[in-house]
Amino acid sequence: MRHVKTGRVRTSDLLNPMPPMTISAAARDLGIDRRTVQRYCRREPGIMLGKKVDVESLRAVIAYCKAADGRGFPLRRGRWPRLPLKAPRKEKPVIRRTLIQRLEIIRREIDAMTDAEQVQVLEMGREAFWNCFRGSSWRLFIAKHCPESSASAGKPN
Repeated sequence: MRHVKTGRVRTSDLLNPMPPMTISAAARDLGIDRRTVQRYCRREPGIMLGKKVDVESLRAVIAYCKAADGRGFPLRRGRWPRLPLKAPRKEKPVIRRTLIQRLEIIRREIDAMTDAEQVQVLEMGREAFWNCFRGSSWRLFIAKHCPESSASAGKPN
């Protein structure tokens, strides 16, 4: 038989079979905890001979249980090499800028246009500028700055 942890064949096992042992002695012999032996004995009562444990049967039960719990993975080895995990990078928020910074970006965009493109934007006129705003913000603007015409508040045509 092979030692449970080291996997080596013990010559003493080949010469004479193991007599039944107490739970503590079996635990010492196998190099495992006494509570673990008790757990296996409760799980498989057939390995108990009176108040003693059949060590050969215990070894077989341990090997079977570990193989069943391993779900096909090799015993005493990692399932796969651990890959270094990189935390996902936090994306920059789209708008975390002040109004002044955003207007500066728009100014730079217009400044980067050619003269012909700037003329084209100017020819689009007020309509192109007003279409950039939502109707609700246009109504708030009219209500705040032109209280007399707030009754007919609407987006200009």
